[in-house]
Amino acid sequence: MFGKGTVTKMKYCSNCGAQLEDYARVCSNCGAQADDSSVPSAPTYQPPEYNQTSYGQTSYGQPPVVINNIGMTPDQLPPQYRPLSPWAYFGLNILFSVPVVGLVFLIVFAFNKSNINRRNFARSFFCLLLIVVVIGLIVLAITAATGGTIALFDNRH
Repeated sequence: MFGKGTVTKMKYCSNCGAQLEDYARVCSNCGAQADDSSVPSAPTYQPPEYNQTSYGQTSYGQPPVVINNIGMTPDQLPPQYRPLSPWAYFGLNILFSVPVVGLVFLIVFAFNKSNINRRNFARSFFCLLLIVVVIGLIVLAITAATGGTIALFDNRH
């Protein structure tokens, strides 16, 4: 009724020994009041135990419900969810700053699913790169429109 793992004990009258109905307060055989120990207060649901397999999958084929991750270490997480260290972010910043090679790694990591944190960092770096390029083009267009480029390359003062 309530799932696997719930144990229901049969209740008996302490006066005549007759079996009591669930949640009965009075014995139907002798009319004696049932003890509080013989009557459960309320049913409690206990979820079935999950047979954990690799990376959080259960034997039922569905991932278990994660309430919190208190007490979990990064090694207990699946590889795709493991956090990056501060040195990894520092190294990725340097790698992505290399002109041609960095752009290639940036694109590869932005679409890679092996680590979600690295993928999201690559995507945010790519967005920052696009913003810088757009602002640079706007500044260049304004400078060209106002004749600023001629003044920069004109040595006649």
